[in-house]
Amino acid sequence: HLYLVVPVFMAMWLKLLEKIPSKYALVIPAVLLLFYVGKTRQASAYYKEQIVFYEVSLESNPINLAISYNLAFAYLSQGRWMDAYNVISSVCQLAEMEPYIKKAPFYPQVRSVYLQMQTSMEKK
Repeated sequence: HLYLVVPVFMAMWLKLLEKIPSKYALVIPAVLLLFYVGKTRQASAYYKEQIVFYEVSLESNPINLAISYNLAFAYLSQGRWMDAYNVISSVCQLAEMEPYIKKAPFYPQVRSVYLQMQTSMEKK
């Protein structure tokens, strides 16, 4: 979403650099534009596959319950039950150490899925 401001940012640079009499005045916005294009290309790889996106997001924010919940369901949709169980159980273990997680909006759903998966694992 931050890349939506790039056109405005570039227009501002061009307007400011019009006042500077220099033959290198357009180099600065060109370098910035190349930087943003490179970063966008690098980040777009994470958005191509749902599971990769959620895994990368969870690495950067391991206590985000919504991401954990979505990652677990993405695993479940692919039949990766153990991976889903590991994600959900790690979140529930983390909630035991950090009580404020239990007050998060997604915690009841995460806990419910954890209990259901735990019961089904015990039956096997």
